[in-house]
Amino acid sequence: MAGYPRVRARLRRTRHAPGLPRTESFTTIWLGGQRFRVSDELGRSYVDIVSDVIAPRGFGLAASTMEDLMDAWRAARHPRNRGATELFGDRVTGQAVVHEPGRAPWTTDVARILPAAEQLLTGGRETELKPSGERSYLDRPCQEYRFALAGEEEGVPYRSEVTWLVAGPYVLIRDVRDARINELWARTEVVELDEAGFADEVLLP
Repeated sequence: MAGYPRVRARLRRTRHAPGLPRTESFTTIWLGGQRFRVSDELGRSYVDIVSDVIAPRGFGLAASTMEDLMDAWRAARHPRNRGATELFGDRVTGQAVVHEPGRAPWTTDVARILPAAEQLLTGGRETELKPSGERSYLDRPCQEYRFALAGEEEGVPYRSEVTWLVAGPYVLIRDVRDARINELWARTEVVELDEAGFADEVLLP
């Protein structure tokens, strides 16, 4: 099992959807060897954090009820500082620790939260794609890749257009836009990338 590069990255995720306020969240990811840590500054649930990455359309969890819509607007107008949600994982033991604000820490299978940590990495997928251009970002030369996510959601076909900006093993920008709805998009960008090192204790719950 190949180890992670030793790196700390802070990510900003911006999302917009019709009928909902534009949202912004920040997440910090630490990777090192076989361990990782993810810290979500808004204190969102681990389900929301992981869904940012694994939801089929690429936009995270969608508001599906009137109550969801009201909650989203309420949170945008009156944001609360609940403290960060912390996710810790060890691929050797297969265990993870989840610490959400206001709850006692609990353990789960590392596979359940692994996507949240590995969103920083390409996982080698870029080798299957043809570069669409070159850019510079965070003072690093980058390759741009484009691909699509397509399928059906509740019987309705969808297509999401995805753009990656990649430097080495890192996805520095992930931009996802609905092919038909201009107002539906999500953008995750690395705003800090530090490979200078950190104390091992940072990765321990």
